[in-house]
Amino acid sequence: MTTVTIKISTKSKKAKHLIGLIEEMAKTDKGIKIYETPVPNSITQKAMDEAEKGKVKKAKSVDDLFNSI
Repeated sequence: MTTVTIKISTKSKKAKHLIGLIEEMAKTDKGIKIYETPVPNSITQKAMDEAEKGKVKKAKSVDDLFNSI
């Protein structure tokens, strides 16, 4: 079995149609599985990007962390 990951933007009619076709095929064909990966919202994505770049705050305790905000 081969695993293929496809990113599809659902903004166009063709993309929506393609997703519909794949979903219909998956209903009858046991060889087709659909796994949706949740996408973080923009605020979470920004925080993740900052953390990857090392832009994080250090605190000695939880109280220090919340007092520094």
